[in-house]
Formats: sequence, structure tokens, C-alpha cells
Amino acid sequence: MYAVTLPDFEESYETEEERLRAVEKINSLLKVHATLGEEMLSLGEHAVVIIKVEEFISKVSNAARSEGYSSWRGLVEYFDPETFHGSFGEIESVFQKRDIYSYQKEFRFVFDSNKPEGTKTLHAGPLDGIAFKFRTGEFNSKFELKLAEDQHDNEDPISPFP
Repeated sequence: MYAVTLPDFEESYETEEERLRAVEKINSLLKVHATLGEEMLSLGEHAVVIIKVEEFISKVSNAARSEGYSSWRGLVEYFDPETFHGSFGEIESVFQKRDIYSYQKEFRFVFDSNKPEGTKTLHAGPLDGIAFKFRTGEFNSKFELKLAEDQHDNEDPISPFP
């Protein structure tokens, strides 16, 4: 899964004009980090955006537990094989990839079970309100991530359509 990750940022302001500049700066940063590159857009015709990440992780973890699977999750770390000289622990190794794949910004689930090799399916339940599907080619033009301000009580700050 592709993970939109953001660098740490901190902005301060004293005037309304400075606040507006800070919001604009943060929104520009969010736009850059939430834009998919051509490599990612070419991976498939459809994509699923998970907007309630903690709920999704909980559903997957609960489904794994109900099947008796151990599970781990996290961001993949990317390394340069020319400069890395060492080893990774057993679980750590499944969260490592060569840096030529760093554009993937991958979040990964890993499962371990006592069942024989082969395809396994987890039933996490409905994802209504947690995720939505759309055409990958429309992601950059239809998905907008920005600092929530002046939200009305009934508006969702994350929407598939700006």
C-alpha cells in the first residue's frame, strides 16, 4: 500500500496575514506529498484510498487475529545496497527494500500462520466510510489533502472530491 507521509513541520504566526501565509505554505507541502508520480499511477487502473487509517488497521489486525495469524505492520524502509553492509532481523527484513523502490512509499502488513503455504484471504468486513475506490488516473486531480480550517460541523475534511 502506498503511504502518504509528511515531513515534520512547524509554523507560527502573530497576525492574520502570517496565519494565511502559514496555511498556504502547509497546504503546498501537503499537495506535493499527496501527489502520485507516474510510476505509481502506472501500477493499476483503480486505487483505494483509506481515509480512516486507524480503523482500517484495526479491522485488518482483528481479522488476522480471528484467523489465528500473528501480524505486523509498518512503513517499509529503503536502503542503498551499495552502502549498506549488515543484516536485518527476521521481522525487520520484511520491512526493507532496496532504495530503487523508494517511490513506492509502501506501508505493509505481514502475517504469519501455522497453515500450509498457499493463498489466504482475510475478511476485514465492510470498509464503508473508511475507504473509497476510484480510477488511479484521476487521483492527482480529484484528491486533495489540505489543512482543515473553518470546517462546518457536517463536513468531512477528507473528501474524494475537492
